[in-house]
Amino acid sequence: MQLRSILEGVGTALLIPPVYILTTLLYPDLTSRARAFGIIMALGGIGAAAGPLIGGLITTGISWRAAFVFQALVIAVIVWLSRGIEDPLPPDPTRSFDTGGAVLSATGLVLVVMGILAADNNIWLLIALIALIALIVLGVLVLGWSFRS
Repeated sequence: MQLRSILEGVGTALLIPPVYILTTLLYPDLTSRARAFGIIMALGGIGAAAGPLIGGLITTGISWRAAFVFQALVIAVIVWLSRGIEDPLPPDPTRSFDTGGAVLSATGLVLVVMGILAADNNIWLLIALIALIALIVLGVLVLGWSFRS
């Protein structure tokens, strides 16, 4: 198993907490919240089962490049459908945009991606040069630092 695959899984897992937070905020009563979590879990299970099958059919039947087009279409549909969702916690008008946090977050993500790409291109270089691992660690530290800001 490649390092990239493991880190993609970790990245996907990091998307789950915001979904739970939004669901908790959007559905204040217990019955509707339980129903919403049930739907989310059911759709997650369907996606986990059907995703590899659909992806395999697309890459086998059309090409691997078509899978990226379909992913972009799915994201466009999600963005279009999310237009009607009202923010449960509107932004505080007294607080300005956190420019420092945004820069730290972007820098951390770039460093993590650079470390992953460098590790994926040449495993011997990864073993020989600990600096590549340091890029990943530095990226994670910068991301952690951005959460404190």
